[in-house]
Amino acid sequence: VETKAPEYVEDSRYITVKAGEVEYKFDKPYGRIASASIGGRELLAEPVKIETWAAHGYNQLGDADDRRSAEIHNAFQKTYSTEVKANDDKLEIVCAIALGGPAVVPIMKGNLVYSFYADGKAEIAFSGELRQLLKEMNMRLPRFGFCFALKDGCENMTYFGKGPVESYCDRHMGTRFGLFETTATDNFVHYIRPIENGSHFATTYGKVSDNNGCGFEFAPVKPEAFCFNATHFTPKMLENAKHDDELIAGDTTYVYLDYKFDSRSGRGIYETLEPERKWDFEPIEFAVEFKPVK
Repeated sequence: VETKAPEYVEDSRYITVKAGEVEYKFDKPYGRIASASIGGRELLAEPVKIETWAAHGYNQLGDADDRRSAEIHNAFQKTYSTEVKANDDKLEIVCAIALGGPAVVPIMKGNLVYSFYADGKAEIAFSGELRQLLKEMNMRLPRFGFCFALKDGCENMTYFGKGPVESYCDRHMGTRFGLFETTATDNFVHYIRPIENGSHFATTYGKVSDNNGCGFEFAPVKPEAFCFNATHFTPKMLENAKHDDELIAGDTTYVYLDYKFDSRSGRGIYETLEPERKWDFEPIEFAVEFKPVK
């Protein structure tokens, strides 16, 4: 099947990519997708970003304090360069980036490669690794993944993965593989003290949309599965609430496509019994694909 690269227009700040009814706007200085629309309807409430923080559980509070000392909770993307490559079959934008908090050295460095195709599909691929000092301190990330903040109305959630209840790398044996349909509201797990919740381990397909089917489809590229979640709360919203009844859901739906989470069940027993699931300090190679649909 013959394919070709989508059309694009570049100015001093933005690259606008057009593929049929789908349009992306890429913010060059920040190295991120700032807008995604289909049929003239904007889908993103915020730019797409990398997420490294999670709302820790009671047995992780010591780890949380250590991670705050490295400003992992405030880590954001710093973009050093942006290069545009127009290939025959796709448009690539390559960004050299770092992740870190304000006034501290980065926690990790790497490259982000954005690929845009003529059918409206796009990919984000990250390759990088943690700073050496964090390795020496045995300080792992709480998580690593991408966050898509979708506008009001994107409430419906479909996924093929481990469900129907939440599942994680060390908390999924009581779940089953299947195609599940729910909502971002119903997917939320109401712990008395709010913590990270609602993700679905080993997911190979996800969709979040409004009642008319307008939204995004998601799939892993590398590795072959990711952790998938749709929620109305960010990690900091969860951490700032002392009790579940203090949470007030907003209109935005946050979709998380996670490469991995650190163990939630305590590293000692978990890593001894199932060392193959240990997330150590190996370089991260993570890529996902997505497409606006209606």
